[in-house]
Amino acid sequence: MTGGNMKLFGRDFKRTDIEKYTGNIYQIAGTRHYELTEGRRKGTRAIDINTGSGFSFTVLPDRALDISLASYKGINLVYLTPNGEVNPAYYNSRGIEWLHSFFAGLLTTCGLTNISNPCVDGNEEYGLHGRIANTPVEKLSDNSGWSGDEYIIEIKGEM
Repeated sequence: MTGGNMKLFGRDFKRTDIEKYTGNIYQIAGTRHYELTEGRRKGTRAIDINTGSGFSFTVLPDRALDISLASYKGINLVYLTPNGEVNPAYYNSRGIEWLHSFFAGLLTTCGLTNISNPCVDGNEEYGLHGRIANTPVEKLSDNSGWSGDEYIIEIKGEM
């Protein structure tokens, strides 16, 4: 979307044009909320974001809004581990157990208490990279919608 218009097929379209020729904005751009249902990913919320530019990605509200999948014009941009998008209930903070719930993707948040190898500091044991990537978002909101002739995609939440 550029300059208040949405660029599709090499042409700029105004909101009225898009609404006239499409039944649902998600055909072009928008968000789709759903829940994963298989294996260790079962119960994990996901939001697919289609930017309308050819760039699409998936954020995981149950995993600190980290980005698991991303593609541009159908070309994959990420490495997804064999674990896939693991539900945070499987997180284990001890040692390198963090790796059993690591999915890689486009963005995985590390920290906040530890961003490196497991260690012991005084009486406190810190596992690999901390727990933030396994923290569900609170106050999740999807404020995507039209602002004049421009379609804005906005996902917000607190960790």
